[in-house]
Amino acid sequence: MHIRRFTYKREDVDCKLCTEYRGGIKCPHSVCPYITERIEAGAVTYQDAVYAMILPGCQLIRRLPKLILTYQDSFWVDDRHKSRMEFFNTCMGYIPSRNTPAYYAAMYLLTANETLYWRMANCFCHSGLDFSFVILKGITDLDKSKIEEQKKAVRAGYDMDIIPSDLATYGAEAKKLLSDLQSRNQRMFLVTFLILNTADTKRQLDNNVFQTNSIAQKYNCSITALDYQQEEGMVSSLPLGLNQIEIQRGLTSSGVAIFVPFTTQELYQDSPEALYYGLNALSNNIIMVDRKLLKNPNGLILGTPGSGKSFSAKREISNVFLATDDDIMICDPEGEYFPLVQRLEGQVIKISPTSKHHINPMDINLNYSDEENPLSLKSDFILSLCELIVGGKDGLKPVEKTIIDRCVRMVYQDYLNDPKIP
Repeated sequence: MHIRRFTYKREDVDCKLCTEYRGGIKCPHSVCPYITERIEAGAVTYQDAVYAMILPGCQLIRRLPKLILTYQDSFWVDDRHKSRMEFFNTCMGYIPSRNTPAYYAAMYLLTANETLYWRMANCFCHSGLDFSFVILKGITDLDKSKIEEQKKAVRAGYDMDIIPSDLATYGAEAKKLLSDLQSRNQRMFLVTFLILNTADTKRQLDNNVFQTNSIAQKYNCSITALDYQQEEGMVSSLPLGLNQIEIQRGLTSSGVAIFVPFTTQELYQDSPEALYYGLNALSNNIIMVDRKLLKNPNGLILGTPGSGKSFSAKREISNVFLATDDDIMICDPEGEYFPLVQRLEGQVIKISPTSKHHINPMDINLNYSDEENPLSLKSDFILSLCELIVGGKDGLKPVEKTIIDRCVRMVYQDYLNDPKIP
């Protein structure tokens, strides 16, 4: 905010000091471009200013002298009119290109009426008047409070944009709500939200009410007890479609949708091989799924230590074994699933440096690859294995890769020609 403390004097506004002055030549402007400064310095009277604003030849100019001389009342509608105009004049500061007689005349008219003043309060800007900010449907309490705080800020001598944080927060929330209603196809609903607490004893009921209030406070909500309205509250909470509690709150469509119990996404498949995976956290309904029918059949079990990840995996293995004909393969580095496999009469293959079972990375058969050439796929695998064994920063050299690829093809060529050869 800029507050101008300099005032013009008569000698400051002499025509000889004007930038438009051309010696003895008459001023080319029909209306003095610096009439505001001359009025402030007292070099131009009110009568001169009025004459300057009316075009020559107008019929009204003949009556002006008599009207000015005979007018004895104040030019202000009331004292508040004067204070409103002075407030806006102080807030907007002084800009020579903007503060023209027409600008002051518009400010005089727009601050004359209290209602008009509140509607036009947001239209004054540094460039002049912007009527796109006019309030057409009435002044809201939020806008009125904001303008009052800005007036207090100007009187206190600090920036008018500094307003209380709660008022700024409410304003931002109101703008967001208005944007949702206008552009996001939201609707406004009046909702009565009731919580029915029941208990066998008075002490247990008090504990239930205390816990309910604690949960509400956790989410910045407040709950009001329906004192002397318990019967009406109980009737309103029953599925009768009868609301006897006249306490309502406005919510948008997205907020109301939370209370609709039929929007929960259920996962229940009526399949002979559907398996039990737990309960829905929102509806407490059973989750029965055949993962082979899903678009993505993969699964991942996550949880904190001791939360039951291994038990969940073992339960699913047991369900698959009992309800389906699927093959179950378990990679168990810790040996955790060994007892379960034995009880289900499965085959356990122990692989270690001391075990009698070993994996032959050089083994190959005709079913090694369904799509690609099995020889090319085996060659790529052996190259990767050799590169992993060699290690180092550079790995295998191009010459070494060529030699390995050529040798692999020579080793398996006889088998591929006649698979009956051992």
